Amino acid sequence: MQRWWAGKVKGEERNHFNNAVMMKVEGRVEEEALRKALEKVGEEHEALRLRWKQEGGELKQEYAGREEARQLGEGMVKGEVKGEEWREELEEEAERLQRSLDLEKGPVARLGLYGTPEGQRVVWVVHHVAVDAVSWGVLVEDLASAYREYLKGQEPVLPARTASFQSWSLALRRYAASAEVAAEEPYWTAVDAQVRGLEPLPLRRTGEPSREAVHEAALSEEETAQLQLVAGQLGALGMEGLLVTGLARAFHAWTGTSQLALAMEGHGRDAPVSELDVSRTVGCFTSLYPVVIGLPPETHAREQMRSVLRTLRGASRRGPSYGLLRFLSPQTRGGLRLEAEPSIGFNYLGESPRGESLGVFSEVDESTGARRARLRPLELDLLVRNGRLRMRLAYCAGAFAEAAMHALCEGTLREALALARHLSSEALAPERIRLYLLPFAGASASSYAPLEWGLPRNIEVVPVEIPGRGARATEPPLESIGDMAAFVLERIRADGSGPYALFGHSMGALLAYEVARGAGTTGLGEPHHIFCSGMGAPWRLPPRAGLPSDAELLSHAGPRKVSNQDEGSRLLAMLRADVGAVNHYHYQPGRALSAPLTILAGAEEGISDADMLAWKDVTRGAFSARRFAGNHLFILEHASHIGRLISDMLSE
Repeated sequence: MQRWWAGKVKGEERNHFNNAVMMKVEGRVEEEALRKALEKVGEEHEALRLRWKQEGGELKQEYAGREEARQLGEGMVKGEVKGEEWREELEEEAERLQRSLDLEKGPVARLGLYGTPEGQRVVWVVHHVAVDAVSWGVLVEDLASAYREYLKGQEPVLPARTASFQSWSLALRRYAASAEVAAEEPYWTAVDAQVRGLEPLPLRRTGEPSREAVHEAALSEEETAQLQLVAGQLGALGMEGLLVTGLARAFHAWTGTSQLALAMEGHGRDAPVSELDVSRTVGCFTSLYPVVIGLPPETHAREQMRSVLRTLRGASRRGPSYGLLRFLSPQTRGGLRLEAEPSIGFNYLGESPRGESLGVFSEVDESTGARRARLRPLELDLLVRNGRLRMRLAYCAGAFAEAAMHALCEGTLREALALARHLSSEALAPERIRLYLLPFAGASASSYAPLEWGLPRNIEVVPVEIPGRGARATEPPLESIGDMAAFVLERIRADGSGPYALFGHSMGALLAYEVARGAGTTGLGEPHHIFCSGMGAPWRLPPRAGLPSDAELLSHAGPRKVSNQDEGSRLLAMLRADVGAVNHYHYQPGRALSAPLTILAGAEEGISDADMLAWKDVTRGAFSARRFAGNHLFILEHASHIGRLISDMLSE
């Protein structure tokens, strides 16, 4: 997001793009303890000492030394507001704080302590390039903890830091050049074109084009609880799904169109830079990506909800890759141009901690002033605070009629609530789907047990036991991928109709691909999704001469104990058959699949990015790739992560 923002905002305006929090304090504040606590937090979190420098036409970020944390304490502002209009005066004081930040010289954070007729208020303002919504939880928790310790006369010991923002940034640059990001190029290119092809928002023309306006609306605590209950039942992104569907309905009522483009903000920390823990790292990790919502008005509410959730989940999972492709990837340097600029910004910030969880501070609703310039024609910010869902719609008064904006804002919440009430009367269980787990060389049905444990109940796991292994170990093993595929197809046919997916690792990846091809040509119907793991594209397999030694064969079976000689002999026979089946497999080009395809690989198993990306030629459906740390048996080490990935994919 930082690169996009730097391209949109120039000059002095860059200094006023902030996040802020207003908190009340129980009792009187000990000012010196608060000042020292603020300095302690500044020492601990270098993001509060961030500086931007313009050098040779380029922007560079750097951090001032820990000694400059004193600037935070010395810059603490004190004041008092009185009278009936004290809230307006407090907002003006907060506004002055907002406009006092300086990205180049510092500070990028200011704190003010103000007396009011209803007790003291702490206003904390931090520039957005130094903080995001997740960071606020860390900062407020650390400030409260340090303040309490100084009150006791003790030196605070704050929780251990996680990886630095700089380390994360460097890892993200490496990730930008990966096969996983490259695999998302077709998806984002299509979305980018969709956004640019939509009709512009209906504008009115007046003589005051630049005047900013804001409309705010909120649900009651009871209504918010209803929304949260249904959102929880809907699963991942349930609240976002309700709110975006509500927005789409209100948007249709305003414009008469059933498609709208949104610029969605994500917390960005879900970028798969797996070796780094950034859970307590302060910084702006925010990702920004476009989404096109299609909502035919005659569709049943439940189907509208499912359609929106599929779109949001697919985009959210890929979200970090959009900015990387647009600004950092080799594809960008090679001429890829992603330029979509949706007219509506949408940012759901989740639920702000209630007062009791903030220790000595509790957030209040008083305004903190204008935090930043609006960067899109319409910007929607939503947050649950103190048990109530609140929505803020910022727009240009000269471009949009006040009545239309009022209807859009109020209508979004009203439609979302109506949708939640409608859905609460229906069964909200997600659609069931069968997931067939196809064995790798030397594996039986039980080999995937670690993967099964993390899958939700709506996924019916079917570990396929092929003859020659596990419960069927006494049967002769099948010796070709074709014979195995025919066996699996019969199993799927016998299980009856309904959506299904395939997951196969190593030999199982070839098997999953051939089963999908066979299903498409035998009237069974292609799978809902195909997961191929631990195998490069089949036409890129290196030539193999003969079978490996017994010791090498046994290494394919993973950690396994053999209790007697007969069991060892059966295991070797199965491994010989499996490895022989892979060695004798010959890829035959044919009709492309239409099912979505996901490729997984270990970082240390010798499968190149090109081997992974070549798989995309076998399908017209969506394609994605993920690489995990580890060797060929990475699926066992990362079973929980892979289970979540499968669940996310199958929910789209």
